[in-house]
Amino acid sequence: MAHGLLFKVADIETWRRVGRRVALRWYGRWQRRRVEKLYADLGPVADGSGPLAIVADGLWDNPNHFFRLRVFLEAIPDIATMRLIGILNRADDASRTALESMGFTEFIVLEDHPDHRSEDFISDAEAMLDKADGYEGILKLPMPGGLPAYTYYDTVLKRARHPQPGLDDPIWKTVLADCLRNCAIYADLLQDTSIAGIVLSHPWQSQYATLVWGALSRNIPAYHLTGYCEGIRIRRFFNTSDYATPVEQLSLDEYLDLPQKVQDRLVEEGRGYLRLREAGKSSDINARYAFQSEHRTVSRAEARRAFGVADDRKLAIVYAHVWFDFPHTFAMGNFVDFYDWMRFTLGQLPHIEDVDWILKPHPTESWYGGFRLQDMIADLPGHVRLAPAETDSLTAMTAADAVVTVHGTVGLEATAHGLPVIAADRSFYSAWGLTHLAKSRDDYGTLLRSVGHLKQPDQTDRDRALALIALSLAPTPAEAGVLKMRCDSSGPVLYRDIIHNYSDGRDVIEAEQAHMMSWLHGPSSSYSASVKAAYFSA
Repeated sequence: MAHGLLFKVADIETWRRVGRRVALRWYGRWQRRRVEKLYADLGPVADGSGPLAIVADGLWDNPNHFFRLRVFLEAIPDIATMRLIGILNRADDASRTALESMGFTEFIVLEDHPDHRSEDFISDAEAMLDKADGYEGILKLPMPGGLPAYTYYDTVLKRARHPQPGLDDPIWKTVLADCLRNCAIYADLLQDTSIAGIVLSHPWQSQYATLVWGALSRNIPAYHLTGYCEGIRIRRFFNTSDYATPVEQLSLDEYLDLPQKVQDRLVEEGRGYLRLREAGKSSDINARYAFQSEHRTVSRAEARRAFGVADDRKLAIVYAHVWFDFPHTFAMGNFVDFYDWMRFTLGQLPHIEDVDWILKPHPTESWYGGFRLQDMIADLPGHVRLAPAETDSLTAMTAADAVVTVHGTVGLEATAHGLPVIAADRSFYSAWGLTHLAKSRDDYGTLLRSVGHLKQPDQTDRDRALALIALSLAPTPAEAGVLKMRCDSSGPVLYRDIIHNYSDGRDVIEAEQAHMMSWLHGPSSSYSASVKAAYFSA
């Protein structure tokens, strides 16, 4: 009898879950139709009567992407007469409707292209891979137009959801064929069309990277239009050199050119936002998982005891990354990928016995699923230990004497707390001189062996880290006149937000577009960072 009742309860719960999923899908379709009608009523932003074109993607079917795209397109000078060309995976993609409502009348379809198909490039891909000597050889493949081979490499990792697929895995061949196909498709587009700019939701996977690189090689500006921490972010690439630093920010020279009072305000803004991140109140999913106050230990002595550190031994925390989440975002050069970096690190730490080492998994490792840090760890010596997945990052920094990362935001967070940071490779903050940046693989090993004696950040370094946190990570203050947007992963509620913005928030949309128009006429490569600098200068 008890077993029968248990099965009935289980069946009820199963039907409830199914019902919720069906209701959510229905609600999403209904809200989507409402937004599609709204866009139809607003009408197209361009009529295609002029010679110049804007190319944008419908490769990522997300309501926030199309909302941002429309807002941005309307801010582009002379947009009314431009041709609008959309990039789709397939001709019947649902995202086509959203683009057509804005005035897109021409489409490039990657999976169903009439002239270039992936199967046509399989033999070329096989021949290229036959000549590649291991993973290092793959990263040196001569790609069309000088495209960095790491964009293809990272696309393989992302699709495989693995830190380093075996060299015999067929995914290397199929993704390379796709990449070569994309290069051919975009070469035709860029050669035959007068293009004023490229606007894409992502810059790294091969279906995006091939277009961005091709455009930049022809001196066509490309815009990475995205959302982060509740606001619109736009990184403008002027040339291929810009591609290695895709995060919005100001250069150190640009920051130092700001009046001292503006620098001071940015430092305080960064300090306030760092406190918000550490309280678990940031909308950044990585920060929400990293900072978990329910697992927090506030005193240094207690934190060190929690990590098993005895007496006055030095403690260094190695912060791991999401294994397949584009390790070459900032043109990593010292290591093949994050797996190679961690394997090298694990080979060094057993021999550095005067320091206690904690290996900290990335906070979203379980959320992404797949490979875990513990999967590559066998027997560890007593002075090297694996932290629990739920370890609070502030507790770790409180206990630590130094931090190790490749290019994580912890490099800024730890510097702001006065901790020396070893950066194993290039990051978006490299040029600010805040970390001990490894010049090579061997130099990284030397830095690890010196970890207990590294120079600590001085007050200037700590303040600059806070300022860069304000510029690159923190939301733009609402008082600056900018839209506030939920995370792109929020689901059907995003459609409701879009309708609300057009019904009750048109003045904010217009204020945001005014910022965009001003920025487009200026030299800055980073939209929200320039808006913040202007706001704090007022």
